[in-house]
Amino acid sequence: MKFNPGKVTTVAASVVLLATTLTGTAQAQSSDSASAKARRVDACFKGACGSATYKRTGSNSYRPVNMSVKDNKCDSHPVYIQAGVVDGTYPSGYVWLSKKHYNHLDCHGGYVSWSSYIKNWHLPIRDLIFRVCVDDWGPDTCRIAR
Repeated sequence: MKFNPGKVTTVAASVVLLATTLTGTAQAQSSDSASAKARRVDACFKGACGSATYKRTGSNSYRPVNMSVKDNKCDSHPVYIQAGVVDGTYPSGYVWLSKKHYNHLDCHGGYVSWSSYIKNWHLPIRDLIFRVCVDDWGPDTCRIAR
């Protein structure tokens, strides 16, 4: 086999070009995921205060979803916070998740917190929505945090 300097230069240039392309792609992907910032929403009224922070990790995933709620009235009615998914498929535009996170400490207990996640939702998620509620007799009194 004969040594051909032209082929070595071409191969070396191709390797450098491929390495630069791969490095640029890796940097673009890491900066995209790093740019996803946590979002915070709050709802506060006479009966309860609640907040949630969440970070999008994919088109149908959020992690972590941190929620907290406190009771503002000493009326022996528990309060809760509940997450919902905005995916546009329901008439209201969102669906409430089944888990209500309760604070039963009345007005003397302060905030109660939970950490959760939403993973592999069946459709792309547009956003999350939260409701902060007092578990009243009859319909609950709620405020929306969006």
